[in-house]
Amino acid sequence: MSAALGAVLASLLLAGCGGGGAPQAEAELGPPSAGFLVSYLYDWYYWVDRLPPRPAPDAYPDAHAALAALKVAEDRYSYIEPAASYDAFFDEGRSLGFGITYQIEADALALRLVQPRSPAHAAGMRRGDRIVAIGGRTIAELLAAGALGEAFGPNEAGTSLAFDVRRDDRTLTMTVTRNWYDLSYVMGSGVHDAGGRKVGYVNFYSFGRLGVSPWQATLDQLLDQGAQDLVVDLRENGGGLVAVAAQIGSALGLDDLSGRIMGRLEFNPAHASSNRTYGFGNDPRAGRFERIVWITGTRTCSASEMLIAGLDPWRSSTRIGSATCGKPVGFTPPSHAGWVYSIVSFTTRNALDEGDYYGGLAPDCEITDPVVGEFGAADEPLLAAALGWLADGQCPAPIAGKSLPATPRPDDSLRGLSTLTGLR
Repeated sequence: MSAALGAVLASLLLAGCGGGGAPQAEAELGPPSAGFLVSYLYDWYYWVDRLPPRPAPDAYPDAHAALAALKVAEDRYSYIEPAASYDAFFDEGRSLGFGITYQIEADALALRLVQPRSPAHAAGMRRGDRIVAIGGRTIAELLAAGALGEAFGPNEAGTSLAFDVRRDDRTLTMTVTRNWYDLSYVMGSGVHDAGGRKVGYVNFYSFGRLGVSPWQATLDQLLDQGAQDLVVDLRENGGGLVAVAAQIGSALGLDDLSGRIMGRLEFNPAHASSNRTYGFGNDPRAGRFERIVWITGTRTCSASEMLIAGLDPWRSSTRIGSATCGKPVGFTPPSHAGWVYSIVSFTTRNALDEGDYYGGLAPDCEITDPVVGEFGAADEPLLAAALGWLADGQCPAPIAGKSLPATPRPDDSLRGLSTLTGLR
C-alpha cells in the first residue's frame, strides 16, 4: 500500500490536488474507511512519530472516528471530504451551498463574504448583512442550544431556508435555495489614490487553477489604469494549490522572480525523498508594483501564508489586518472509495528556512475587521487603513475611548472542506 500511495502522492504533488476517477455521488457513499485512514496515517502523517501504537483495523467504526482519536493535539487541519465536493472546489471551481462566509457575533452571523454567483447573492444577501434568524429561530437561541449547525440542514442541492437579515435599520426575510454555483476568484478590484500615487487593489479568494486567469487579467487592468502600488486582500483566502500560489506570486516581485524559491515541502523522515521545492516563474508583471500591502485575517490560511512568507526573502511588504490562521502544513491527499483524505503530510518553509508559524503571521498594522463595506470600496476599513499607510507610512491610531470588539466566535459545527473555506 505504501508504494502505491507513494506513486499517487508524487503525482498529486506535481499536479496540485484532486482525487482520481469519477467520484461517487455523495448519497451513494459508504462511510470513509477507518482501515484506509490508519494505513495512510501510520505511513505519511507528518507527526507519525507521535502517534500511539497502531490500533487494530476494526478499532474504529469509520475514518472520522479514527482521525479524531489518533491525530495530535495541534492538528486543527486534517479532514476527510467526499471527493465530489472536493474535486468540484479545487478542479472545477464550483461549490455546493448557499455561498456565504460569516463570523458569529452575540446575536447574529455577520456575513464576511457572499460569493457573487451564489444562491445567497441571487437572493439579495451582501457582505455586512447580519443574519439574525434561520427558519424562524433566532441566532441567539440557536447558539444557546448548540444548534447552529443543524439549523443549516444537510448540504444537499434543492433545499431552501428562510433567513431573517438585518441591514442598517431594516430586517429583511430572504429565502435561499442551496445549489451548485461557480466560484468567483476575484472578489473586488479597483484603483485608488494614496499620497499622490495610484494604488491597485485586488481581493483574491482561492489558489485554484481557474483563478490564475482572472488574477492576471485583473492585474493587467490595474496596470493599464496606472497602478504603481498594490494592495492584495487575502483576508478570506483559505489557501489552495501550492503550484498556483507560486504562479500567482510570480507577478509580485520587485524584479523577475523566475527560478527563485517560494517554498519547500518537507515530509516525515520515512518520505524525505518526496520533499519538493516550489519556485516562482517568469511573469511580465513582475517589477511593475513598487510597494505591496497584504490585507490578512484569521481566514488567511495555508497557501496564502506560504505565499506571503515565500515572498519575504525577495521583497519587503506590509501586512494590515489581523494575524493569519497559522497553518504551515499541508496535504497530498489520496482518494479511496469516493472520499478524499486530507491528512497533514508535510510542513512548509521559505527560502530562508523560516516556517512553524502556528500562531499565524502577525500584521504590521493590527486592524480589526468590523465586517462592513464592500470589498474594494475606498471607505471599507481595512482597505482605508492600507491606503492610509501607503499615503503616510502610519498605522491608523485606535479610536480614543474605544476598545477592540470581542474576538468573533468560530463556528465549530463546520466540517470538512467548509472548515477551511468557511463556506455554507
